[in-house]
Amino acid sequence: MPQTGKKAQSKRARPPGGSLRRPSLISSYLHSRRDKRALPPEEELRLVRLSQEGNDEAFENLLGHHMGYIGKIASEYRQMGLDYEDLLAEGLVGFVQAVHRYQPMRLNRFISYAYWWIRKNILLALSKESSPYYVPHYRTQSFFRLRRAEALLTQQLGRRPTLQELAAHMHANPAQVRSLQELGTLRKRNSDRPGRNGGDGGDGNGPPDHTAFGNGSDPLGAWLEKESREQLRKAVRNLPRRERTILVRHYGLDAQGTSLTLSEIAQEMVLTKERVRQIENRALSLLKTICQRKFTNRT
Repeated sequence: MPQTGKKAQSKRARPPGGSLRRPSLISSYLHSRRDKRALPPEEELRLVRLSQEGNDEAFENLLGHHMGYIGKIASEYRQMGLDYEDLLAEGLVGFVQAVHRYQPMRLNRFISYAYWWIRKNILLALSKESSPYYVPHYRTQSFFRLRRAEALLTQQLGRRPTLQELAAHMHANPAQVRSLQELGTLRKRNSDRPGRNGGDGGDGNGPPDHTAFGNGSDPLGAWLEKESREQLRKAVRNLPRRERTILVRHYGLDAQGTSLTLSEIAQEMVLTKERVRQIENRALSLLKTICQRKFTNRT
């Protein structure tokens, strides 16, 4: 088994031709599964520790073994408001958070800890997608339990289930189920309204707010002070295609340095402005995690 420690870092394998340029770490995994073999617990823990130390090779290896697992969790939430690629990207953000936060001294295995973060991030994304107001996390979970119960009973019965049938299946009383159904109706009504939550902090036609990357106390903000704009461009290359495109266009990270508003990007990508804003927020969250790992590794 190839080493991924400090010695291996200095002798990292190069692509043909000796080039050190590598494809996007994140986007390449969104569309492929490198290794379906289960990792032994000891090897999994070793890769997590190396990843926390900033070893990209170890992180790639760890992600390659778990991408199929992330995809399996994401597939459970199809048909609930986000397409599969978005669900997969949200699950990936949760996986990165799990790697960053996991404490090896705990008794639970990393994969169990990662499951919680992957699922939580997907549920929060679904909640934000369909509702402009705050919904407690436990209510969001109950709502999606109702959705799954409705789908299962409809398939079994060949018709839509009654309130009493849903309550019996969920081991809840009819009043609780009716409350969840009303929440679902309200969520759908709000999801059909265009342009909620503003966008650019106003009408979306002003200049982009570059302070969205963070302030002086934020790891990304500190990293930006230490590194050149070119380093930020390199970090952005690790994002999925749509996230990368939106950040580059909105913050002028291309060669021309031209910044576009969210409205202009939405028109260019044939998306709603609200959808562009949601993708940008996800991209910023993932970018902060990437840069936090880089900054932490240098201090």
